[in-house]
Amino acid sequence: MIPWNGIADLLSMQRADGAWLGDVRGGPHLTALTLLVESRLGVLGAFDRSDGLRWLRSRQGDDGGFPWGADVRGRADVTATSCVHAAMREVGAPPDDPALEKATAYLDARGGPAAHEPAVQLLLGAHGGLSLSLKG
Repeated sequence: MIPWNGIADLLSMQRADGAWLGDVRGGPHLTALTLLVESRLGVLGAFDRSDGLRWLRSRQGDDGGFPWGADVRGRADVTATSCVHAAMREVGAPPDDPALEKATAYLDARGGPAAHEPAVQLLLGAHGGLSLSLKG
């Protein structure tokens, strides 16, 4: 069954230029994946690149990890942190970026890329040749 009310509500929020502006509660991994894809497609603008990095950094926990959900105080998640780590590298965060270093330490302490399900390893490793190695 198609949720027609939900579709109507969604369409009512669309701007005249075709975009939607709303409150996304998916967490930093969704922003990270968007940055990854837009960067690889060559459509990521300079402002979105820098603003995306700024926003991701603001969601990092004290332990260096990133939560799965939108709650910045939420428990950090290995998969979400890996997505953010890959995106930060993809969009040009330098290797000595403090947020990137903290995320690397968080992931290394939890088994690194090998701690992921095979599907996540494949996604992060195959995405345009991104290295599964966190160091380097």
